[in-house]
Amino acid sequence: MEQSPGPRCAQAGTDRAQPPPGRRPWQRTVHRRTPLEIPLLPGPGPGGWAPAGPRPVTLRWHHREAGTPDGRAPLVLLHGLGMSSRSMVPLMTRIAPRRVLAPDLPGSGGSRPVPRPLRLAEQAEALLSWLDALDVPRVVLVGHSYGAQVAVATALRAPERVERLVLAGATRDPSAPTTSAQALRLLRDVRHERPAMLAVALSDYLRSGPRRMVAVLRNLLSQPEELHLAMVDVPALVVQGSRDPVSPAPWCRRVADLLPRGELAVVPDGAHGMVFSQPDAFWAAVRDFCDTDPA
Repeated sequence: MEQSPGPRCAQAGTDRAQPPPGRRPWQRTVHRRTPLEIPLLPGPGPGGWAPAGPRPVTLRWHHREAGTPDGRAPLVLLHGLGMSSRSMVPLMTRIAPRRVLAPDLPGSGGSRPVPRPLRLAEQAEALLSWLDALDVPRVVLVGHSYGAQVAVATALRAPERVERLVLAGATRDPSAPTTSAQALRLLRDVRHERPAMLAVALSDYLRSGPRRMVAVLRNLLSQPEELHLAMVDVPALVVQGSRDPVSPAPWCRRVADLLPRGELAVVPDGAHGMVFSQPDAFWAAVRDFCDTDPA
């Protein structure tokens, strides 16, 4: 049986042959100056303390890519908090030969750090600029955990660019309203994950930096997700792992109910990191939804 090419990395505006079988995927980065502006804290100026103001930044992206264009909107996989596109590699191999891309969100993985953690709206704007750089007009967004929140923010900002949404292990459940409560749930999830997933998570967490992760998490906990879901008029599938303590069944059902065009799917024995630990079961649960032509 012929196997599809494994994940690779690509840069906008280039056309490179894929690596020979058995080789490590070649990796490149995408460099684009975006219209993203980050408000900075006040600092010293000629006349004393200067007011905070916007600062344009250049975002250097790293992403993995598999499959080939076939006329359908590509799938874009968005990783969780502190993780990178490495956590999406097992799922990418299941999705190919359909085109699939997995970026390292700004401040994560191989993408260059930003001056401060980005808010959700800023992540959405950055993601859209990255899609522009790749000349990708419309996508199916598959967000995992924190990536699900970025996906929702992107659909709110540019619904015409998002054909469908898949929200896996969607956060944040308001019944765990503090960073310590969220951390305890994540610890409870450890026994359900594959050892390889835990190894990827540990190295990615150390690379992202615990302090930066906590800052992002605190910002997320201060933003009620429920207020925005009712405005997302895009076909959406909420995916819950039956063993996921981070995104339990009542919360996932609530998310699906709040979305105007939401559905719920359950991955049996699925952990929070089901996109890595149970990629076959996850893709089986979402494949038909992703392959359905938009209405």
